[in-house]
Amino acid sequence: KQWYQRRVAITAGRLICIDDNQCYFGQTCNACHLRLNGHRNCFKTENNAFEKSALSMHIYSDHVSNFTEKLLNYELGIIKQVKPCMLDRTEDFFIWKTRADIIGLNRHKVRK
Repeated sequence: KQWYQRRVAITAGRLICIDDNQCYFGQTCNACHLRLNGHRNCFKTENNAFEKSALSMHIYSDHVSNFTEKLLNYELGIIKQVKPCMLDRTEDFFIWKTRADIIGLNRHKVRK
């Protein structure tokens, strides 16, 4: 099977910081828990790992006392399940619609 036929959920999601209601939009072709594990693993200060995720960067810079709570600082919502070819477009639409790249957490530029 092709990679896109094996995927269970093609998802665009939104996370909202419970401290200040700033939102982040993301996407995954993997199971959501695997994508969230990627973000969760960035909640470390060693080697500035927090710079690899907009979510951990936000908590580290704005709510450092909550840094050890990791993703418990966020509420997760699945926005839409789409075909793989529509994933970038869907994510971009919600970022544009909410201005998350200007006033939300998608404005953070992460280190790869």
